[in-house]
Amino acid sequence: EGGPIVPSLSKRSSKAIQEHRYFALLLATFVVMGMLYSVTTPFFEASDELWHYPMVKRFAEGKGLPVQNPETETEWRQEGGQPPLYYMLMAVPTFWVNTEDLRELQRYNPHSYIGRADRRGNRNIIIHTDRERFPWQGTVLAVHIIRILSVLLQATTVLAIYLLSLEIIPDNRELALAAASLTAFVPMILFISASVNNDNLIVPMATWTVLLLVRLVKYGPSQRRLLVVALLVGLGGISKMSGPGLLPLSLIVVAVMAHQKRRNDLLLWGGALVTGGFLLISGWFYWRNWRLYFDPSGWSVWLKFGQGARKELPWLKLLGEWGSFRDCYWALFGAVNVQVHEWIYTLLDLVVLTALAGLIVSLVRARRGGQERRVWRLLWVPLLWLALIVAGLFIWTSLIEASQGRLIFPATASVSLLLTYGLSQWVPRRWHGALAASLAGGFLTFSLACPFVYIRPAYRPPQPLSADQVPPDLPCLNITFGDRVRLLAGSIEPGPYHLQDKAPVTLCWQCLREMDRDWSVFIHLFGRAGKRLGQTDIYPTLGLRPTSFWNPGDVYCDTYDLPLKKRGDLPVLARVEVGLYDYHSASMERLSPISPTGEPMGHVEVGRIKVIPRHWPLYRPMHSTDYDLGGLVTLVGYDLEEQVRAGRKLDVALYWRVEQPFPADYTVFNHLRSLEGQMGGQWDEQPIGGDYPTSAWAVGEVIRDEYEIPVQGDAPPGEYRLEVGVYLLDTGERVPVTEKGTPIGSRISLGPVEVVQ
Repeated sequence: EGGPIVPSLSKRSSKAIQEHRYFALLLATFVVMGMLYSVTTPFFEASDELWHYPMVKRFAEGKGLPVQNPETETEWRQEGGQPPLYYMLMAVPTFWVNTEDLRELQRYNPHSYIGRADRRGNRNIIIHTDRERFPWQGTVLAVHIIRILSVLLQATTVLAIYLLSLEIIPDNRELALAAASLTAFVPMILFISASVNNDNLIVPMATWTVLLLVRLVKYGPSQRRLLVVALLVGLGGISKMSGPGLLPLSLIVVAVMAHQKRRNDLLLWGGALVTGGFLLISGWFYWRNWRLYFDPSGWSVWLKFGQGARKELPWLKLLGEWGSFRDCYWALFGAVNVQVHEWIYTLLDLVVLTALAGLIVSLVRARRGGQERRVWRLLWVPLLWLALIVAGLFIWTSLIEASQGRLIFPATASVSLLLTYGLSQWVPRRWHGALAASLAGGFLTFSLACPFVYIRPAYRPPQPLSADQVPPDLPCLNITFGDRVRLLAGSIEPGPYHLQDKAPVTLCWQCLREMDRDWSVFIHLFGRAGKRLGQTDIYPTLGLRPTSFWNPGDVYCDTYDLPLKKRGDLPVLARVEVGLYDYHSASMERLSPISPTGEPMGHVEVGRIKVIPRHWPLYRPMHSTDYDLGGLVTLVGYDLEEQVRAGRKLDVALYWRVEQPFPADYTVFNHLRSLEGQMGGQWDEQPIGGDYPTSAWAVGEVIRDEYEIPVQGDAPPGEYRLEVGVYLLDTGERVPVTEKGTPIGSRISLGPVEVVQ
């Protein structure tokens, strides 16, 4: 009796595939691209994957949800507070895999630049070994199974977006293809789809919910449609913390329909049905959170993990985070630290701005009726969902520094539809096919390039060099650390730099013997008076081949970015020091440096860099002067105390304007003499305590040079003058002084200063 059913379904499916063959090709391409990203992205290097997977493992072992305690270190960290449906589903196909090797594979890189795509250094979150290679086994196998299933889950998202576009803009398969392409071939969506991440459940769940709500608005309410919506809302509530937003979305849609149809009963029973579905399916999770943490969301506990919680919300800073938010929607891989070229983001910005302008044009046209008005009668539903997601993200971002564009992926259908419809306003209907082909082709090319141009190179371990392959232009150092590693050469670009810049440091290391520890490199930058002006700590070889992997004789040359602090006393010729230490030892044990001649060294300096103000201050000295010193520098003013007590220190500030480059480092003398010529105090020193010597001065700089001159305790009271000048310490030769073109010797008389007892 039921025989014809299967052939009938098969026939209908074949007909549907034939009618929508271009979409079928797009969907198949998405799955293939997802598999490509899955095998290209290194194990646990996708966003938060190393914390999401342990939750799957926990459910696979039948342990259920953990009780979160920020003071206890766990494998899943903050992800233990996530709604559990994704982890439960992924535990089913992987429970049989022996994953006892998880601990061994979780070899964390303590110096990973998580969230820092603007700095060269350690990008990898974990240390990778050959155990991750194919054929996969253990935890690696389980992770790849989940990645593949996640790609298939997201394939249903692409299908839902295609159907959603056809519901809102009927008889326009070209725009439906374009909308599907703007999800299927966005590199970041592919990257997350091919990872262990609960986005891969909430995104399709939310997209299908929006599709059903649009159909509800378009075709009218029915008990069956509302039951399915209630089911999806309930499942969404235990898929991810953005899932509960589907409840207010559905209630608003029901309320609007009830108002339009003047049916209060629809508002009551429809709202009760959707709310009941949410409470019945996912209410237990939020009730559990309330009982455990006195917080249904569990955010109060979540915020205690890591160091990302905001103490305050500076609104301008939040606006300044737009760049990273945008990057993370389109393409920002790894631990939010592998960017594509900046010009690509700029091009995508132009696409978005063009689409937004098109949406404004569409809204203006909709006021006159016609197709635009019919479209907006349905398009407001995905637009409302996008608004709710953005509002939730805004609240979350006000609590924690996590402005990641991928957090609006649950509303990717809304974004894709709005961008597509906005762009379509600029081309006539007959060109929509060309628009769809351009978007699909462009984004497919972009997404196809990312694994090979950006992702794989970021994690490719360097190959060892031989000693004679060290670049000959690098200064030779030959400093041995312990008996393990030799620093063959090193250099740093001299600058000048400004605060918040990054200075590239190149170091070449040679392995002397096998090591059982991963030694870390520290690079410290010291400014005035030895104050720390910058620091970076990394594993050598950019973290991709730590020292425990080295063989005797191997040579590795790295270039790192040394970030300068936001504040510091400038200008300065800062010194760069490097060394090796054991991050994991309780005492941060350091390897002692030995000079090429075999003598112990206190520290290893690899160079100095010039750091100057981004904008030089406009000084206003107490006394203006115009003394020229050998055509090299002009004393344009000074500050000087009028009275000082014997035995104390006399404060003076000299203001130098540089006229010509200095051939050497000169010394400034400050002599306090009475009118009879008796010395009352003296202080000779290089400018700024030697922290900014004259050889670093550049033409046009105006430098404030401060001194504290000790006044002799037995200096007779009376009137004194301060004599200043410049000389070479090696020869004692002074620089001649002229005033308005008239030579006056080699010293300048400033003052008067009264010395009192």
